[in-house]
Amino acid sequence: MTGTRLLFAQVFVLAILFPLVLSGISHDYLWGVAWFSATAHFLGGLWVALCAAWGQSMLGLPRDFVLLIAAALAIGIGWEVFEGVIGATHFPADTVDTVEDLVMDIVGGTAGALMMRYIWQRK
Repeated sequence: MTGTRLLFAQVFVLAILFPLVLSGISHDYLWGVAWFSATAHFLGGLWVALCAAWGQSMLGLPRDFVLLIAAALAIGIGWEVFEGVIGATHFPADTVDTVEDLVMDIVGGTAGALMMRYIWQRK
């Protein structure tokens, strides 16, 4: 049952995140509006943590709270590298923005990990 709940939670987060990111890219909100970027990174971190938890559940791996947060941070770092490659981020000028984005990835990953702790306890 946990796997099904996780799948529904992921779909719910993606239903919000995907159109948000598409509109953010097409209108330059992701790189120009701070709260928009923060929201996208929070939801992205949340989604990654839920995906990692689903993977743990499906593979029968031990429940690892820290791994969920680390997965969100790793994907967040990958996204920041992507932004640098496409020229959306310029270093060192955008260092503060990058740190804020990574913090929001961690906060979202932590929210996902806390959700998982709640779901795992209800099992």
